[in-house]
Amino acid sequence: MNRLLAVEALGAVLQQKWEDAKKAFDTSRAGATSGEVKQESKYDTRGIEEAYLAHGLSNAVREAERAIRDLEEAAAKEVKESVQVGSLVGCKRDGETVYFFLSASGGGIEAQVEGVEVTIISPESPLAQKLMGAGEGKRVGPLQITSVG
Repeated sequence: MNRLLAVEALGAVLQQKWEDAKKAFDTSRAGATSGEVKQESKYDTRGIEEAYLAHGLSNAVREAERAIRDLEEAAAKEVKESVQVGSLVGCKRDGETVYFFLSASGGGIEAQVEGVEVTIISPESPLAQKLMGAGEGKRVGPLQITSVG
C-alpha cells in the first residue's frame, strides 16, 4: 500500500470531521447567544444547555485540528524498518491484510485506500505499544506484520 495515499485519505476524513464539528459548533454557539434562548422561567435551561453543547463541540473542533496536525507531522517523519509514529503497518490476520497508521492522535479514524481500510492508532493504544519497534515478519498476537513503511 502506498503510504502517501493512506495519509491523504486519512487526512481527508479528518478534514471532513473538522468541518462537521466546526459547523455544529458555529450553529450551537449562535443558538447559545441568540435572544431566542432567553430564560422564560427559572426552569428554562435552554441557554445553559446550548452553552454546554457549544463548549463540547469546541473541544471536538480542537481535537480534529490536533489530529490533522499530528497526522501531517507523522507523515513527514522518515520511514524506518521498525514500527514508529509515522509508520504505515500492514498486518495479516486470518488471511486478510489490515493496515494501521501510527499518529500521536486521531486513533480510530478509518479511511478506504484502494479498497482497503486503514485505521489510525495512537502510541498509547495497546496494539501500538505491542507494534512499536517491531519489524516485518514479527508476530503480535493474531497479527503477522507484513510491511512497515
